[in-house]
Amino acid sequence: MLPEPDQNPPEDFEQLEKFYIFCLTWSLGGQLNDEDREKFSEFLKNLSGLILPSSSLYENFFNIENLSFIRWDEKVPEY
Repeated sequence: MLPEPDQNPPEDFEQLEKFYIFCLTWSLGGQLNDEDREKFSEFLKNLSGLILPSSSLYENFFNIENLSFIRWDEKVPEY
């Protein structure tokens, strides 16, 4: 997921932490059921102390190009 070094990789600690939280959300929390996903999302938000999306972390994608969270429904076209 990380871009090539000449394509704006995250360098700021806050940006790297957001990317890491996105990775944790799906690597550790991907197998959880819906109820536990909400608990895990809130746990990660409280643990980080960063300003993260108000919606569930599972409803958001970390866009490495502009180094911010966007909603999945903005990234994936309607089927």
